[in-house]
Amino acid sequence: MAYIVVKLGGSVCEGPSSAPALARIVSSYREPAVFVLSALKGVTDRILAFSSSDSGKSAEAARALAQSLKLQYGAFAAAFSPEAAALSSIEEGLAILADEFVAAALSEKGDSFARLASYGERFSALAFSAALVPALANDLSGHGVADDGTSRGGRSGLPVAFPEDLGLGAQLKEGAHDDASCEDPAAAWPALERELARWGRLAVPGFYGMLPDGGVALYGRGGTDYSAVALAAAGGARSCDLYKDSAALRSADPAFVDGTRAVPRLSYGEASDLSASGARVLHPRTAGLAERHGITLRIVSLAGEQGSVVCANISGKARARPKAIALGHPYGEAARTGPGQGPRDEELRALSIVGEGIALASIYAVQAMKALEGQGIPARSIHFDPSGRKLAFLVPEAQGVLALRALHAAFFGAGRVS
Repeated sequence: MAYIVVKLGGSVCEGPSSAPALARIVSSYREPAVFVLSALKGVTDRILAFSSSDSGKSAEAARALAQSLKLQYGAFAAAFSPEAAALSSIEEGLAILADEFVAAALSEKGDSFARLASYGERFSALAFSAALVPALANDLSGHGVADDGTSRGGRSGLPVAFPEDLGLGAQLKEGAHDDASCEDPAAAWPALERELARWGRLAVPGFYGMLPDGGVALYGRGGTDYSAVALAAAGGARSCDLYKDSAALRSADPAFVDGTRAVPRLSYGEASDLSASGARVLHPRTAGLAERHGITLRIVSLAGEQGSVVCANISGKARARPKAIALGHPYGEAARTGPGQGPRDEELRALSIVGEGIALASIYAVQAMKALEGQGIPARSIHFDPSGRKLAFLVPEAQGVLALRALHAAFFGAGRVS
């Protein structure tokens, strides 16, 4: 079956005000489509704050938050103006999720944190199904029972399926609590194909998958990107469209640099390196999963503007050139590669220049060093990545943003330096 996967992140799912734009996105897809949902903007932070607070094991506080989420997502669903029967079904499902949320908050099971954290996405997918549901007949006698006769917690009368319904797996490294991986996306295809054949368009919560023992594991913060690619890989989707608040990956973070440029095309390796180096566009392991299964990624804006395309590795005949520069998180002094490279208690920051072949052409390292020296910024170390795609510099943390601007101006001819 030919299909496409569409990821809708929290930056484009803010609440009822987002409904008109989201409805336009839905209507723009004519082929079978899986819509993978993040939590509404700010919801995951609310859940995590609750979980880590003193009231995290209070039944009263859990019920209060669950009720608040039920009302918030009920308003989101109603904004799509579904027929009364569909909205009633969704509201019933939201009430069931609210009860489950309270149970997860009070649970002592090993996966209780991951399960609780996943509820923002669960609420989102159920509420978003209001944008997908066709005109339902008044007879909802099958509600609550799937085609295979199993209970679906109030979801079977709606075009929504959860990872546990699909068998979307997750594996954790020993000792890890999140940042799970999906090693066998194809295991979810039989159920996913069945749901697509039934509905044509399907809503699925992102961010989490199911452990072999039935527990919940998170794919890591921003893991809805990863979920979307896993579902695209399940049956070999034509592409995976990632809707973001920006239409394209930029040559640097616009929060720090003026005059950045859109990057229209990246290889899987370039996208992986940028994500791992601090660029905040893709979940760090998303491009690698897409590469392993040959899935084309398209970054699209809420307005429907296609920006960056991440696809098969760019031909080695292409001229090496920088695509973008990423500013990483501060490092402690232990990140230093040798003695005598500055004060031992100095905080450092990594700057990564990424582009196929640039670490194999010394001219780019020389140009970067000159740009840093011109601003009086000492490079504590330089790393030529074996892939040939990345040059990384460690600079004093206090000068990290200035260094980013200097390098961007040197390579892209734009950006405020001082």
